Amino acid sequence: EFNLSKKQDKRYCLNFEGVDSCFYLFINGIFTGYSEVSHCTSEFDITEYVNDGVNEILLYVLKFCKGTYLEDQDKFRLSGIFREVFILERDAGHIFDFFITYDLNSDYKSCNLNIKLKGRGLSDIGINIYDNTGRVVYSGDFDYSSGNIRIHLDNILLWSAENPYLYTIVLNAFDEFIPQKIGIREIKTEKGVLKLNGKSIKLKGVNRHDSDPVLGYSIDMEHMRRDLMIMKRHNVNAIRTSHYPNDPRFYGLCGEMGFYLIDEADIEAHGGGTHIPGCDYRQMSYITLLPEWEPLYADRIRRMVERDKNQSSVIIWSLCNESGYGVSLANGAKWIKRTDNSRLIHCESYNHRLTTTEIDDDDIDLVSQMYSSIEKIKQSFLDNNDEKRPFMLCEYSHAMGNGPGDLNDYWNLFNSTERICGGFIWEWCDHAIYKGKTDDGRDIFLYGGDFGEDVHDG
Repeated sequence: EFNLSKKQDKRYCLNFEGVDSCFYLFINGIFTGYSEVSHCTSEFDITEYVNDGVNEILLYVLKFCKGTYLEDQDKFRLSGIFREVFILERDAGHIFDFFITYDLNSDYKSCNLNIKLKGRGLSDIGINIYDNTGRVVYSGDFDYSSGNIRIHLDNILLWSAENPYLYTIVLNAFDEFIPQKIGIREIKTEKGVLKLNGKSIKLKGVNRHDSDPVLGYSIDMEHMRRDLMIMKRHNVNAIRTSHYPNDPRFYGLCGEMGFYLIDEADIEAHGGGTHIPGCDYRQMSYITLLPEWEPLYADRIRRMVERDKNQSSVIIWSLCNESGYGVSLANGAKWIKRTDNSRLIHCESYNHRLTTTEIDDDDIDLVSQMYSSIEKIKQSFLDNNDEKRPFMLCEYSHAMGNGPGDLNDYWNLFNSTERICGGFIWEWCDHAIYKGKTDDGRDIFLYGGDFGEDVHDG
């Protein structure tokens, strides 16, 4: 239950940042909505359902749903509400969406900043831009009618992992002020080389789950900062959000502390192609070829992009993990290209497609493999004169359980050519559940296989 002083000129929006795996929402006993993407924001306009005074929110959370077929990530299955829940009180007329992009001049010393706005009941929009000391570098008012705003900035400071310089944009409509931190940067491929702000970069990455032995998926800010501080000490500069969008607050920290993110949609369907006698691993592509499943893929890809499109730390969108490839993912890539051409698209699963007919990889910007040997990389990529894209290992040097090896050999290869832009170690930390202490005071952690299950990844 919660108390609300309801105002007639306000709208009330209820947000769930993460609920596994699906839920039915009731406000004051009235069915209000349904959602099933565990790791993305679900927002409901509850204005017509709430009253002045005491109100009741009731959630029916289910462990499994049809979306479970697309959430087969290697992790402990922990159902329930695991991220923040909050209600926003909004002006009746307000901005409900904005997207900030940058067109940098060739000298990288100035840029045009583009803002696409969507709202209701709007007239004038105020915009202030501050540098990282709080000094105003731009201030102006705009007519909302076009929905597109263009601002020129000179003498800019660029964002990178080594120098994560952030500006703050504040959008003002009526009584609302919406701040957004931005790092001005350009990511692109040029002649088969991954470049940030016109310079070749190497991604020294790790794969990271939201995982804690005590809190499970419910990661607090202290945990996130601790992870990132340890990564910085070990020269990690890139993170793949395996295999779903991480906590929204994590992206802001990565922008502030300087990390390149591969943001991955909440899609993994490898259960359809593994652990079944006689089943081809590529069989996980099957449901991506079924038209009735395309709306589910599209929903997950679009939610990721719409939620994180203003996070400067995100340089690459990843369509999925270990899900094969079919028309659903191919169309998702095309939608991203139409929506956001300022970032690159990744999909290692293209390597495991069932069919090559009518499905191309024209919208995938990088060649990506998992656990390839050095010889395979040389033969399949470096010796392939027809391949013009950069290469990465989105997973390599498997570090769960036994320690990894061959890092020196891999990085000798990576550093031998700009065509290879780096790799992401699997993975940042082992998954475990804390069980308490032994009689002599040692911590007990349970891993896959410690719960009496027959099938596990331990």
